[in-house]
Amino acid sequence: MRKQLISKIYLSLILSWLIFGLPAAVYAVNFRGQNFILSSAGSKQNSRIKFKKPPSRGLPAKREAGGTRRYGSSCFTPGTTLTLLLPEDGFGLTTSAYPRFFWYVPANTAQRVEFSLYRVNRKTQAKQLVYKQSLQPTQEAKVESIELPKNRQVSPLKINQLYQWSVTVFCTQQNDGSEVSRTVEGWLERITLPQNIVRKLQTLSPKNRLAVYAERGLWFDLLSTLAQLHYCRPSDVSLSNMTADIFEQVELSELTQSFTTTKLNSLSTKHFCINH
Repeated sequence: MRKQLISKIYLSLILSWLIFGLPAAVYAVNFRGQNFILSSAGSKQNSRIKFKKPPSRGLPAKREAGGTRRYGSSCFTPGTTLTLLLPEDGFGLTTSAYPRFFWYVPANTAQRVEFSLYRVNRKTQAKQLVYKQSLQPTQEAKVESIELPKNRQVSPLKINQLYQWSVTVFCTQQNDGSEVSRTVEGWLERITLPQNIVRKLQTLSPKNRLAVYAERGLWFDLLSTLAQLHYCRPSDVSLSNMTADIFEQVELSELTQSFTTTKLNSLSTKHFCINH
């Protein structure tokens, strides 16, 4: 009888794995004085991460570049256009003093790419340049990123300060020496979290932090952690499904595959992989 019961338990575990393809939630059952460990599909472990968008600031944003040739997009191949990886309203929150920024560049023949970050006065909308970096374009379609450098020339982002960031792709140079370009622009703001949330995050693994970032609307923290996890775990199917769902929520589904293969060849990312 006991052998039959154990066989049934193993069979139920196998069927659960085959049908649901999910890790099991563990619980114990006592049968005639013997404790047996059973398993069932764990809904908590596989619950959907819902990204909670912050209230709209009503800021003029341009997450995606247009596609008309007369504005210089002729250096892009047809298809998905130059796009900042941001929610639909072009605004995101972060807790990082030196966040990482992501954008998608389609296949192109551009001459150069320029990243810019500005501090913006909320009342007057006056802008002050914080950081600018010229980048060498790559011809293939891919998600690019840049992490704000931690050095004396770049100050950490201020708390509750509004910032605007942009990516400009310079396509061609005209006979008069002027350049034809495409620019996309977005916004971010650095905030602080309540101490109880900070303490909670310190106890969680990077993958489990994702739900907290999403609940708090921390788009930059969410995206950076996802990118690091994908870099360290390129074969993690559950992570890929999670990313696809999050990107669908902000209407970036077509960029999911490009994002999951983003290369983050920074020293901090390599340390991240070693530690996690």
